[in-house]
Amino acid sequence: MISQIIAILISPILTRIYTPEDYGLLGIYAAFVAMTSTIASGKFDAALLLPKKDSNAVQLFRLCYRILLVFVLIILMLQLLFSQWFLELLNATSLSSYFFFTVISVFFLGGFFIHTNLLNRFKRYKGLATAKVSRTSGTSVGQLGFGFLGFGFTGLIFGRLVGEGLGFIVSRFFVERAPRYKAGKIETDIKPYKELINTYQDFPKITAFHAFTNSAASSLPAFILISFFSSTVVGWFNQCIKVTFLPITLISASTYQVFSQKVTELHNNNKCVRKITIETVQKLGLLGLLPFLFLLFFAPQAFAFVFSEEWRVAGEYARLLVPYLFMVFIVSPLAYLPILFGEQAKSFRIELVYLVLRTSSLLVGVYFNDPYLAIGLYGLAGFLTLSYVLTWYLKLSKRTK
Repeated sequence: MISQIIAILISPILTRIYTPEDYGLLGIYAAFVAMTSTIASGKFDAALLLPKKDSNAVQLFRLCYRILLVFVLIILMLQLLFSQWFLELLNATSLSSYFFFTVISVFFLGGFFIHTNLLNRFKRYKGLATAKVSRTSGTSVGQLGFGFLGFGFTGLIFGRLVGEGLGFIVSRFFVERAPRYKAGKIETDIKPYKELINTYQDFPKITAFHAFTNSAASSLPAFILISFFSSTVVGWFNQCIKVTFLPITLISASTYQVFSQKVTELHNNNKCVRKITIETVQKLGLLGLLPFLFLLFFAPQAFAFVFSEEWRVAGEYARLLVPYLFMVFIVSPLAYLPILFGEQAKSFRIELVYLVLRTSSLLVGVYFNDPYLAIGLYGLAGFLTLSYVLTWYLKLSKRTK
């Protein structure tokens, strides 16, 4: 709550320092980082909850880091060869001087995800919360400070790097202090990397592709909107997503981590997870009802009042996306269920269909040269897909071993 409150309080100041065009270019930067960082450790980080022994979890943690370092080097080499071509394709050559920093962001975020999954295994929720506060607050304060110093668009990039670096350092600090991590490092019964890779081979083969597809689908609007409309449209859209996803991220991400830990514990004891799944859906639905109704009726006015009239269009976009955002709020905390029951393959197939639907929706808007139509259809595709996913998750929750 503290981290999100800081971000919300600073956001109206930032929108008066930086323009929608600045935020549009930042959106392209962020989209690339999101697509790559989510698979930077081969998604072995998502398996850190599963080993029965902490010694093997710590060994898996080390494996994640080695994969992360190799991945970052590959991204660096690809950037040296193709970054200019990629930015020209997106009509975003203004980012040429800053695109190298995405490599640093990928390392910081990839490490952050590895740390937080291990902290979740160890039930070190104070460390998790502190790391998230550090990351979000560092970004907000950094962007504000660089903005006041007159850095212009550069301030958005540097501020983001400050937050990501701080989140990385703080999360690593709490990992190192966890008693179970220290004990796991000195235990002798440790599986070699090869055996761990074989045991959890579905994570790089299926879960990583699933995560990449999901991230690509989320990043798609930024790439398409800047290619066919303008960076200003991307800026409005990204501000809409940023503001609406702040509370979603706060509640859903935290719920996901606790939910995943609890259902794993129940499943390992051969108990059904349906009751806790239904309770989670009901509580999130009730919690989100009033805020999303407010967005539906007053989003344009709220955005114009809080962020200045220049950002009213972002509120209009938010109104179009309310049904989709509500489903994200409810469904995303349950996303561990396919991993728990070994259904990553079906989850990946759904994600591919989802990607096709969202791409098609945006291109229809491009065809009619109407960003409102593109964003509205994008939200509709998301709502329908997530409605199906929720039904499937509820069916999965009936299973036991």
